[in-house]
Amino acid sequence: MYEDALNKGYGQSCRAAFLLKYLGCTQVSVLQGGYQAWLAAGLPTTNEVPQPESSIFRLHPQADMMVTTTEMLEAINNPEIIKLDVRDREEWLGLSSSPYNPDFCPRKGRIPNAVWIEWHRFMNCDSEITTLRSPAEIREICQSVGITSESIVYVYCFKGSRAANTLIALEEAGITARNYFGSWNEWSRDFSLPIDSTVK
Repeated sequence: MYEDALNKGYGQSCRAAFLLKYLGCTQVSVLQGGYQAWLAAGLPTTNEVPQPESSIFRLHPQADMMVTTTEMLEAINNPEIIKLDVRDREEWLGLSSSPYNPDFCPRKGRIPNAVWIEWHRFMNCDSEITTLRSPAEIREICQSVGITSESIVYVYCFKGSRAANTLIALEEAGITARNYFGSWNEWSRDFSLPIDSTVK
């Protein structure tokens, strides 16, 4: 899977890769640095449109890759489970409900007892070609909020894309996590679910 660059499009190639793995496709990878890294390396490209042979893909959902809303709710007051919010700063602060529009969702804020690392921090965004940071750098960033290789981590963003991007970074660093795929887009629309809307 690839996209133009890893820090554009809110992690869409990572979201697609995550969904394919969830559905049971084991041979999935994401191109480090995206299409721009491929071009910068002088690797071949083509304008030809491939005509793949059709086949039947049998679904084998991997339920343990995802966190359900019920599981996230049950984890709120469990200090053994780290709830990692990787949304942009404005969303974490409760100034915007989504990356698309401040009032896209009915509520702003965060899941109670979550910790925050903006998804961009796991990448070298200041480089000409954005790539994931080294495993050692990722582990250091995670340790700042108490995440280690032994932690149970539930990651969320707005709709699972930036969380999927983060999952790849964490996996590279030897940290296992699960994606709350419904994320803020789902959580904020259910008024029975608690939120923390205080400015941090």
